[in-house]
Amino acid sequence: MERPDNPVGAFSPTPYSDAVRLEMTKVLADSPGELRELVSGLTESELETVYKNWTIRQIVHHLADSQVTAFIRMKLALTEKVPIVKPYSEGAWIELADTKTSPVGPSLQMLEGVHSRWVCLINSLSEVDLQRTYFHPEHGKVFDLWTTICLYAWHSQHHIGQIKWLRDFVIEKGVG
Repeated sequence: MERPDNPVGAFSPTPYSDAVRLEMTKVLADSPGELRELVSGLTESELETVYKNWTIRQIVHHLADSQVTAFIRMKLALTEKVPIVKPYSEGAWIELADTKTSPVGPSLQMLEGVHSRWVCLINSLSEVDLQRTYFHPEHGKVFDLWTTICLYAWHSQHHIGQIKWLRDFVIEKGVG
């Protein structure tokens, strides 16, 4: 069975509203626990189940790397005038030993900690703060913090959706 490219749909920027802000912060607050619950009880062999190119283990570690990076980029944008952020090679990072073979527990702890701090930070920001920006040289464009929040809330759900799909169709049903 073909794995869907975007199991929760493609990312689409969402205009700011107080209701959407609450929704995005809830996603960020809840996703580490949702991920922990989703991977709890998986065997070492099941953690090696592949979704397109990455195993469940690699997806968990990628989420930790990516979300920590996004949190730091936001802090840079809040403390500097349009900072230029450092891109990183997801493909190269995913091949490092800490991502390919290490237990997922430390990355789950990282996500719980960074998302807790991230939600606290987001809740402290004004609408003017959310308009602050950083420049991403790999994409060649400026990102505002509101779009970043929406993107990384989606990013969490995107990868959680991949693992759910694997659990539902590959691990539990043996299909695909």
